[in-house]
Amino acid sequence: MESIIVHLNSVVAHSATNTPAIKFNELRQLARKETVEIIFKDDWCRIIARHSRKVKVPKKAIASSDGLVKWIEERIKSAWK
Repeated sequence: MESIIVHLNSVVAHSATNTPAIKFNELRQLARKETVEIIFKDDWCRIIARHSRKVKVPKKAIASSDGLVKWIEERIKSAWK
């Protein structure tokens, strides 16, 4: 399963391109371990784990790459709870 997908028309595309690849690699490893798939498109994010849900991306994830990394990590950890 591909773990994290960011479409270029997503609102987080700019923050994602400013994020170091090593951070995304760590997040992909965590998502693969937890069997979570995250897809960013437009201004929403689809989280697929035990249950599939669609959530709106908050402004803190859009504003900076650090905010995006923290938000993704929180979503991965809470996906199976």
